[in-house]
Amino acid sequence: MHVAQVFNVLKRVEHWPVWDVDLKKVTLDTPVSTPLNSAKGTLFMKNYGGGEHAFAIQNVDEARHFEYYTRLPGVDSEWYWTWSEHPTDGYVDMKMGVRVHGGAALLWRGALAPFLGSAFDSCLKNFKSLAEHGHVDGQDFTHLYQ
Repeated sequence: MHVAQVFNVLKRVEHWPVWDVDLKKVTLDTPVSTPLNSAKGTLFMKNYGGGEHAFAIQNVDEARHFEYYTRLPGVDSEWYWTWSEHPTDGYVDMKMGVRVHGGAALLWRGALAPFLGSAFDSCLKNFKSLAEHGHVDGQDFTHLYQ
């Protein structure tokens, strides 16, 4: 995946639910045309026990990373994506992760661990497929990124 392909998908925040397996919807506080670095809004993620969690988009740097934040019982959690371009070939390495801080951090790490690996792998697979081919799970989304 090349950096231009990554940015083409990332800058369309309103379409993130296409590739993020846990994201139900996005509500933007800034216009859709706003540059990614200035995007503000809320991501609504599914809760595996039912319902959803609201995450605030924060710390966006189009060249390196973005985060979204939510407060869970006993912890603050920051979910993040990072990426970097290889200087020699222009390909991009992407990573996802979560940081939890607070009194119940150890409990939350244990509770989230069974879900995170497969969710992160699915998101990255979907993101790559969308960025390179315009498809996710056999569905064509090229019209969203033209």
